[in-house]
Amino acid sequence: GCVRVDSYNLDITYPVTASFSFTDDTLYLSDGGEMTVNNTSIGGSTYTWEYGDGSLAETVPDAVHIYTSTGVYQVSLVVLNGPCSDTVVHQLVVIDTMATTGVHVQNNSANNVWLENNIQQPALNFNFEKETPVSIVIYNELGQVLNNEKVNATKRVLLNTSGLSNGIYFVQCLYNNTGRTFKLKVASPLSH
Repeated sequence: GCVRVDSYNLDITYPVTASFSFTDDTLYLSDGGEMTVNNTSIGGSTYTWEYGDGSLAETVPDAVHIYTSTGVYQVSLVVLNGPCSDTVVHQLVVIDTMATTGVHVQNNSANNVWLENNIQQPALNFNFEKETPVSIVIYNELGQVLNNEKVNATKRVLLNTSGLSNGIYFVQCLYNNTGRTFKLKVASPLSH
């Protein structure tokens, strides 16, 4: 018999979907600041992570990263397979410590500011020997500035939360070329 050979050019595309979730979208420096993710991407052969904190990008399937400064970071994942790629970005909030409702945190020389998250009136408490200029910024979960005020503080500053609806906010306190960031839960008292 006779054999016929035909050749064809086939363009094969590999569907690529970038997807991941954080173990927790809020990290605490007091707990080590370690971010771990669950990479649920589909069809990737190369994974590139950028952490939004100025560190070098990493090309690993599953990311583990240590944050050393408070802030709101954009974590991105680029997934590649041949000429196909997809990118996803999620926001991560890194704060010093979780504020505890109605509890005064024990103070020491290394901890000269703390948040008292009282349901009636949250307050920033300071242990400054003299009046110190302080910038207090309240952010929502999207990182948008809702309130920015400058005060001179020595001991205690009440936070005005009257315009805030129930939810989670972040209070950044900047002083003496340093700062702290706290998570603040705003909830209306239950009415009887």
